[in-house]
Amino acid sequence: MIIITDIDEVLGSLIDPLIRYYNEGYYLLGNFKNPIKNLKRENFTTYSIGKILNITEEEEYKMIQRFSRSPYFKNIMPLENAVESIKKLSEKHKIIGLSDRPNYLFGDSIFWANRYFGDSLSELYLSNGYSKAMYCKKMDADLIIDDKVAHVVDCSENGIRSYLFGNDKKNYWNQNFDESEYDMIERVENWKEILERIESKDL
Repeated sequence: MIIITDIDEVLGSLIDPLIRYYNEGYYLLGNFKNPIKNLKRENFTTYSIGKILNITEEEEYKMIQRFSRSPYFKNIMPLENAVESIKKLSEKHKIIGLSDRPNYLFGDSIFWANRYFGDSLSELYLSNGYSKAMYCKKMDADLIIDDKVAHVVDCSENGIRSYLFGNDKKNYWNQNFDESEYDMIERVENWKEILERIESKDL
C-alpha cells in the first residue's frame, strides 16, 4: 500500500515551537495592532497564523520566513510514536511525505525527515499550496494522513481513503468537522491508533 503522510502537526510538532518563537519576542517585532501576548494552542482554531494574529498576508509571510530561519524551526520534534510507527509501517508499505510547505523549505524539510525517519520515508514532496489530491492520484496513493480538513475532503472526493489526524486537546482547527458524513474519511487521534487500524485491517 502507498501511504501519504503530512509533516507539520502529523509527523512533527510545528505549532509548539512557533508559539514559543512568538511569545519569546517576535510579538514585539511584528506590526501588530493588538498583539496576543500569550499565544496558546487554543488560539489555533484556524491553521492561519495571519488570521489568528489579525495581520496582513505580507506580515504573515515575513513572520513565517523569519521563523523558518530560527533555531525554533530547526528543532521541531517528531510527535509521540511517529518515528516508531512510520518505521513499522515502512516494513510493509511505501510511505511518502507530502507537505503544504513552500518550496524554499525543501532543503530544511529533507534534512529534518532524514534526521528522524531515515529510509522509512521513501520520498518527500512539497505541494506549495497545490491540491494534495492531485499528488495522491499521480502517486496512486491508497491512504493519506493529514490534519487539514480541506485536504482530506478533497482526497476523499477523489476516491482516496483519508485519515484526519487530531484530537480535541491539540488540533483545534479541525474539531468542528464531522467526518461521519464522508465514507472515505476516518478521524485518528495519534500514531498508535493509526498503526493499530492499518494492522488490524491488514491493508
